[in-house]
Amino acid sequence: MLYQVKIYFIVFALAGFGLVTFVPDIMAVDSRTVTIPYRASIILISALLILSSLVNLKGKLIVKFTSLLSILLITAYLFRLSGDGQFGFGRSLSEIMLIAVGVSFIPAIALSTLKNNKIILKASNILIVCFVLIAFLAVSNGFIKGYDHRLYGNSVLNPITLGHFSVSGIILITIKWFTLRGVRVSYMSKMWLVSSLLILFMALFMAGSRGPVLALFLTLGYYFSSRVSYILRKKLFGIILIFIFILISVNSFEQVFTLFSNRMTIDFGDGQEGGEARVLLWINGVKIFLQYPFFGNQTTTLMGYPHNIMIEILMSTGIVGGIAFLMIIAHAIKKVHVLNKAHSALIWPGLLFFQHLIGSLFSGTLYSNNNLWYSLALLLAVNLNHLPIIFENRKKTNEC
Repeated sequence: MLYQVKIYFIVFALAGFGLVTFVPDIMAVDSRTVTIPYRASIILISALLILSSLVNLKGKLIVKFTSLLSILLITAYLFRLSGDGQFGFGRSLSEIMLIAVGVSFIPAIALSTLKNNKIILKASNILIVCFVLIAFLAVSNGFIKGYDHRLYGNSVLNPITLGHFSVSGIILITIKWFTLRGVRVSYMSKMWLVSSLLILFMALFMAGSRGPVLALFLTLGYYFSSRVSYILRKKLFGIILIFIFILISVNSFEQVFTLFSNRMTIDFGDGQEGGEARVLLWINGVKIFLQYPFFGNQTTTLMGYPHNIMIEILMSTGIVGGIAFLMIIAHAIKKVHVLNKAHSALIWPGLLFFQHLIGSLFSGTLYSNNNLWYSLALLLAVNLNHLPIIFENRKKTNEC
């Protein structure tokens, strides 16, 4: 039973919020009656999984360097966040701290204990269904109820979050497609994958958020880079057909195509005035870092959060925290590279981490970017010992 709980906990953590946010509109209830129990369930299951992991340690507690560095960085960030009560977060500081500890970091620790590759692989198949369902419900709401300039999905979801759910689904389907080498796939399965991609791309275009779009292209660009010859030999025609089909479908809805095109530009202003608020927040955040370069001073600005987690890390923990964060990213990149060279389906947490890392350079905060921490934790949990030896220094890589 615990095996199944772990599988569905991964699904519940990464896609559960997107699904439960449709319940308030359907049942005409306050969103908090659904989201609060969901968050509480995540915290409770996380605590139980961490406790179960500690019980099964049998007196041997091994914490790898990257995990320890992550915990130290999170602790330093939380210490700085706890002292930022004078800033307006839009909610109380106690609620912010609860979200940071209970919703982001404790579940991430719980996910990092799931060191079973079979569990991680099985969760990815269920996640595809969940992400497609989220996109389908959002697109249906958009066409039925209408939308002004961006698709929110429902009264709780925002376009950025919806865009990332869609991108995650596209990435998982792509991985599944490329890891089915030599496996006979039924016509119905192919139709399911193609139609799912269409729904996910529709939701992404209608959401019109730049971060998820850039994250998709950069993440898949990296993933495809080691498969160029295989794509040219086996998959190029299929990819071209899918993209033509998607573009024709999207272009048939003129409003979707026009609004999406308008959203894909950034107004930097003329250097003196103008420019969108996001750019001004970046500039303000960098100025704060330059005033307190070594250990930082605050997690947000007077105008609002900086919309870039690298700037946020530097603002709050300075160069020291910035170096620690870059070391964590470097380790993640190394591990993803090993999985990519092995053509392993276990790369999916790593690609989702890349996706959310890129997206977090345009929006989101460290304390509320749940899926960034969740995907990183799952990536750290992936066991490389069962993969084929693809480098002479493979053993050295596994020990990092």
